[in-house]
Amino acid sequence: MAHVISRLWKAQNQDLMILPGSLPLDDGQTRNERTSYLAPGWDPVIERDIDGDRAETEELERKEPRFGAVNAAHRVARTVFLGSAPSSGGAQKGLRGVDRGRVLLGCLQPGQSAVTFTDALNRLCDRLHYLNLSGDKMAEATRFWFDTRANLRREMEDRKGRFDDRAEVRAKIAEALKRLAQGSTLFEGVHIFTSSGDIPDDSALRLVFLSIDKAYTKQEAKMAEDEVLEIVRSNGSKPRYRANRLVFLAADQGSLIRLRDAIRTALSWGSIVDDVKGERLNVDRLQEEQAKKELMDAEGAVPKLVRECFKVAALPADGLGHGPASDGRGVRAPRGRTDVCRFDRASVPGQRAGHLGLVANPPAGQAARAVLEGHDRGGARGGGPGGHAAVSLHASHEAPLGAGAGDPQGSRKSRFLRYGLWPARRAVRGLQAR
Repeated sequence: MAHVISRLWKAQNQDLMILPGSLPLDDGQTRNERTSYLAPGWDPVIERDIDGDRAETEELERKEPRFGAVNAAHRVARTVFLGSAPSSGGAQKGLRGVDRGRVLLGCLQPGQSAVTFTDALNRLCDRLHYLNLSGDKMAEATRFWFDTRANLRREMEDRKGRFDDRAEVRAKIAEALKRLAQGSTLFEGVHIFTSSGDIPDDSALRLVFLSIDKAYTKQEAKMAEDEVLEIVRSNGSKPRYRANRLVFLAADQGSLIRLRDAIRTALSWGSIVDDVKGERLNVDRLQEEQAKKELMDAEGAVPKLVRECFKVAALPADGLGHGPASDGRGVRAPRGRTDVCRFDRASVPGQRAGHLGLVANPPAGQAARAVLEGHDRGGARGGGPGGHAAVSLHASHEAPLGAGAGDPQGSRKSRFLRYGLWPARRAVRGLQAR
């Protein structure tokens, strides 16, 4: 203790009390005196997470001046270390660590704000490799402790790079879409990442999810546009005659980045839980429970992010200017509602200008989104409670794409029927009435 006092005096430390958070573990002699009573393996923990030139606490305080002004990150980490390291090998695993209140008592000087140190503790929970916790980092009863083994969150972050976008990530997104679309009554067919040849050319109204590598952005819509046009023009090697029966949903590129990260997180936690069950990963009981909880939370976040991601809809329509939103801009509706996005292409090669456009149509977009939101579940097709959303999605008239495009005098209703828009309009009115 005499050496600690001498060290603090030389460093001109102004603390009114010497607390656990005041101990200078960056000093070699102070550190060696503390670790000599512990099992081997603590030096790397201190160097990387607690008190070293390249420690995470040092980096956090450089980036956050409010933490650096009072050495909040260092003080919190030192307090948790001194309060938990002596019991790291104990048999009573459920009692390990210190709770939030004791952490604050170990580092808070008179006149300082507890909020700063609480924020520092929360930030360290997401950054440190060897810091463990017994539950939600925001809960008062959660206990914190250091161990010589890296924590599971760091293990999860390391595993995220193992999963390939074109294989595991894509398959997981397709699985989530399939679960969300299961039981849909708005559409007679739902096709997820399906090639044009595998989408039937019949009278059924079908919802098509474009592949995630055809995501849409306002700045670069060409990939999604070309994919839609390829499907509406052809059914494999044959021409498609009933393209007016297809509605498309594409991923928004900005949301897709978040979705991919969430999928990788879920896959990583899943692999950790599997390894624990197969005894390929040695963890204690608390860590096993943490892994299961994190997996449940990660899996629960995926459906919401999928709904937020697949919010750009498109469908074929005539290019005569009939129908809403002819300004050529991508549209985002507030509060998760989706408007159909018009891809700005005046004509398709091989067809007369004006025979094919992809126009914005909010009702059709809402009908497509209703599948993901689950608003079309249950009820009969007779329009009774819970079933009216699916009543009118079958057009009473069919025509090959481009048919009747030279009939600008036709009734508005007949034009909507011809291109498959009017039924979606009626369906969405039913959804809004619910």
